[in-house]
Formats: sequence, structure tokens, C-alpha cells
Amino acid sequence: MVRMIALTNTRSQGAIPRPITSYPNGIEILLDIIGAPEDVARYDLIGILPGKGAHEIDPFFKPETPYPTEAYRDRIHWIWSRKPEQIIISHDIYTYTIQVANTLNESFNSYIKLFSTETYLKLFRIAIAIAGYTVSTDDTYENIVIKKEHIDYAMNLMIQLYDNDVFRFREFVKAERKFSDVDEEGTKELQRLWQQSQKILLHLENYSKTQAKTLKAVAGIDDTAFNIIMSSLTTNLFIRYEGFDIIPTERFRKTIKVINKSETTRFIRI
Repeated sequence: MVRMIALTNTRSQGAIPRPITSYPNGIEILLDIIGAPEDVARYDLIGILPGKGAHEIDPFFKPETPYPTEAYRDRIHWIWSRKPEQIIISHDIYTYTIQVANTLNESFNSYIKLFSTETYLKLFRIAIAIAGYTVSTDDTYENIVIKKEHIDYAMNLMIQLYDNDVFRFREFVKAERKFSDVDEEGTKELQRLWQQSQKILLHLENYSKTQAKTLKAVAGIDDTAFNIIMSSLTTNLFIRYEGFDIIPTERFRKTIKVINKSETTRFIRI
């Protein structure tokens, strides 16, 4: 019922907009502009256009003759005047759309909900728009008929927008999942760290965030030993930094549940 499009530049650094190429991925751009992840999820489609425009002018360029204004207006009025019961989605198309949505969710599931449990609704909204634009109708010209090719076009459009060298959403998802996955190598390393400093790991387990000075006071070890442990925690994605705050990751919380906590600390002189 609500039709909205938002156009914006990136945030400015002084008087100059920050270049798109200076961001590591499209998610950082969205969070910089929109802010909250839940607000990002409200958009059906988001496109990032890195081009700088044309450098040259062709004074002899002549565009193709457009259709009459009435033709565009009539088509828009026809699409907007369709009622819900005039959007025809068969059972097979509905089932196919759910399958496509599940496949997209499996590949692109993230805490940034560009793809989520509502992906199938986004696919339907895009497909309906495409079907209306291409006048996919029956003999009565009263109904908009959704076909498989409309769903496929919607799926490919979403993939093209997010899985490219600028947005890099696939790479973002892969990196994000590393902070939540539990593996044998990580488990062995956290077990080794448990043997060296239970106090640090227990503190991380009991707090949602902390700081290095607090951890160091809790650990009661010298700077060299402390830095080695913190380096391992960081390298193995058990902690991440937000300013001066140290945040235990989901990977840490999952892994610390499976290590053997009965093993005692081994004091190592360095």
C-alpha cells in the first residue's frame, strides 16, 4: 500500500561525500546511512551505484522516440488499480517461490536481514511489479498473472544487487559466520587457553563486554603472557573489539561450553 523510493549519497567527510570505494562492503554503507539493522530490513531492494557518470558530452545524441505519455500513465493506473484478488499466484508458483527464498536465505542469512523469513514476500512484491510492467495478464486483462520467469527475474535481480564487487554481501556473510562457527581447531585452541588462564575465559564467559585493563587485572599475569593470550583470542575470532570494549563472540560462547573445564591451569613462565 506504500510506495517509496529513497535516493542518497554516502555521508560527507567535511564538504565531500565519502567515496563508495572507501567502504569494505555495502553493509558498512547502509549502516552509516540508515543506522539500525532492523531499519535496513524494511527495504525490499537496495542498490549501490559506484559509477561517477559520463565524462564526455555527445551533442548529436538523440534518444529513441518514447511511447506517448498516456501509454505510461495508463499502464501505471492499470497496475495500481488491481485488487489483491486480481493478483493470480498459483499453488505451484507459491511453492516454487518458497523454495527460492529458502535457497537465498541459506546463502545470505545474516544479522543484517536483507534476506530473512520475509524473503519470499520481497520476491513476490518484485515479481508482481515485473509482471505488471510486462502486462502478464489473462484474456480478461483484469488480472496480473505471476509466472516462474517473474520469480526467477526477482531472484536474479536481488543476487545481482548484493553479490557483486561493490556490495560484497556474500563475503560479509562468510566473514560473519566465522564468528559463530565451532570447529575442532578452535576448540583445541580454547582448551589450551583454558589451561593457561581460566580467569580470563571465565570473565569473558560471564560478561557481555569488558576492557583490556579489566581483563589484565583479573588475569594477574605479566604483560607478555597477557598479550599472547589476547592475540590468540583475537586471531581465533573468540573476541572482537568495538573501540575500547572487548566483546566475546558467539563462537567463543559456543566453544567454551564444549571444552573440558576440569583441566587445571598450567602456569608457564615466559
